[in-house]
Formats: sequence, C-alpha cells, structure tokens
Amino acid sequence: MSVNSTRTDAEQGDDGLTVGIMPSGSSRRRRVVSTVLFVVGTLLLVAAIWTIAANRGQFEAAWESSRRAPWWMVMLLIAAPMLNIALTGLSFAILTRRRGHVEHREMIGLIWIASVLNQLPLRPGLFGRIAYHRAVNRIPVGSSVRVVFEVLACAVAANAILLTLLVVVGAAGWDGSILLWMVIAVFVTAFVVACVFRAAWSARSGWRGYAWRYPAVLAVRLGDMGIWAARYVLVFWLIGVPIDARGGAALACAGQAAMMAPVPMGLREWVIGATAAWLPPEFIDERRLMRGAEGGSYDGLVERATPGLMADVLNRSAELAVGIPGALVAAVWLGRRVRRSTPDADPDANKGRTSDL
Repeated sequence: MSVNSTRTDAEQGDDGLTVGIMPSGSSRRRRVVSTVLFVVGTLLLVAAIWTIAANRGQFEAAWESSRRAPWWMVMLLIAAPMLNIALTGLSFAILTRRRGHVEHREMIGLIWIASVLNQLPLRPGLFGRIAYHRAVNRIPVGSSVRVVFEVLACAVAANAILLTLLVVVGAAGWDGSILLWMVIAVFVTAFVVACVFRAAWSARSGWRGYAWRYPAVLAVRLGDMGIWAARYVLVFWLIGVPIDARGGAALACAGQAAMMAPVPMGLREWVIGATAAWLPPEFIDERRLMRGAEGGSYDGLVERATPGLMADVLNRSAELAVGIPGALVAAVWLGRRVRRSTPDADPDANKGRTSDL
C-alpha cells in the first residue's frame, strides 16, 4: 500500500465524506488558533488560582471545612470522575458499535486517555481516538467523526432538557427533590423508548435498525449530567458552601456548556465561579457564600465568584488525579492492541458490520 493510497483511505469516509485525521488545508492557522486558545485557558486557570490565593479569608474557611469533611466525601470526589468517564465511554460505544466492533472497556480506555490529552492544543485525544478506530477497529474516519457529532448532539439535548426542567422547577418554586424526580422520569422514559425501539426494530435494515441507540445515548448523557450535578453539590459542601440539587444542576449545565467551547481549560472554572455568584439564594447558602471575604460585602463579584472558583479547581484536581494515572495504564494496554493490529488491513472492512450492545 503506497503512502498516497494510505492518505486517501484516511481522508475518505465510508460514503465519500472527506475528513482528515488531522486538520488539513489551513492546518497552520488552526494550530496557531488552538495554541492561542490553550494559552488563554492556561492564563485563565492561573488567574483563578491567583484569585483564590488573594482571597485568603475565603480560602482558609474552605480549607478548614475540607479538613473536617468525612473521608467518604473525599473518596466520592475522587471516584466521581471515573463514573463520568465510564458513561462517556458507554455513549460513544453505543453509537460506534453499529459501525464496527469496539469493546466497552476499550472505548472507556480511549475516552480516559482523551480526557487528559484534550487539555492540550489541537485536542490530540480526539484525533488519536479516531486514528485508533481506523487502525485497530477498521472503522473509517468519516464514521468516527459522525459519532462525535452524534454524541455531541445527544449531550446538547441532555443539557437542554436539564436546563428546561430547572427553569420549570424554579418558576414553580419547587424544591430540589422535585427536580430529581423529574430528571429520573425523563431518564426512565428515554431508556424505555430505547428498549421498545430495539425490541421492535433491531432486526430491520436502515435507520430503524439502529434508531434505539439515540434515546439510549440520551439516557446515558442524562445520567452523566446527573453525576456532574452531584459532583458540584459534593464539592461545594466540601468547601463549606452548601448548595441543593437545583444549584448543582445549574452548575452542571453551565460547566457542560463551557466544556463545549474551544478553550480546553480555565474557562470552565470562571463560568462556574460566575454562575455560583449569581445563583438564587434558595439554591445556595448565601450566608456562607461570602464567609471570610474582606468586609463581608455582598457587592464584590470576584469575592462572590471565589467559592465557585475554589470548587471547580478542586474538581479539576480530582479529574487530573484520576485521569493521568488511568490514562497511562490505558495507554499501555491499548498500545499493545495497536501493535497487534495489522497495518495493511482494509479500513473499510467494517462496512455493514454492527455489534450488539
């Protein structure tokens, strides 16, 4: 197989969609833009840490609260990112497995590595995963790119559903328990729809044969949003600024929206800080929001945003503490699978091949 033919296969999707594993054409400009955005994100992260350090009273109050926290809360904070990685891997696996055979643990390992590498410019985790699917799973690049957009669409839908339920609950004056039951009801509905579609249409050809996968992924993404909301409730309680389920849901929606932006890190911390600063008083303990701030003023936006900055920096630290070691282990394991794969195998070999969940 020549170099030119390899390049053609890499850039050609399963129905003629042209898409490169790495950006082409204006790649140099994209690299510059991506590097600039990475620098901006790094500066935002440094600014968040500096702001936390500058508000010494709030930092010391949060530190004392964290020191008194029970051990199981700390363990939950560390374990929760693994649940998000597992659910994200499951959502990608459900949609990818209709285009080729990918093991669930294999996909979770790929997502684990990507969650770390995507903090760098050009999101190498994304392109690396697409290249892996082509080399090992024989899934054409175009198919992998479609899965990315399909999962993104389901994630946006899940975010919109949670935000809509939050607005309804807030407008009606209901408490967080009502929101929780509403989210569970939507989750169960999506899951049941997926089961019905699979039972009725899975043997059929065309779009009906895989229609069940989309409500299934929507249910998984709703579960992922629920984990994110729980993480924010947990981390705010750890720093001594309690929020309820409504506050956690609002922060989860804001955080997910920030992570869809091209800035890999730093932006989310400030979005969470600003969102927490303007949460309604029934969502967050206002008396503790400004605890330890200079003069106790409620007018300083930076002081009001500091607890949110501390919470998300702590969240980011937990993600990296779990992500980096897990990514290294996954890289070793998946690297062996890459070496065992046949370099010259046809990447279109999976056309028409699907795998059950």
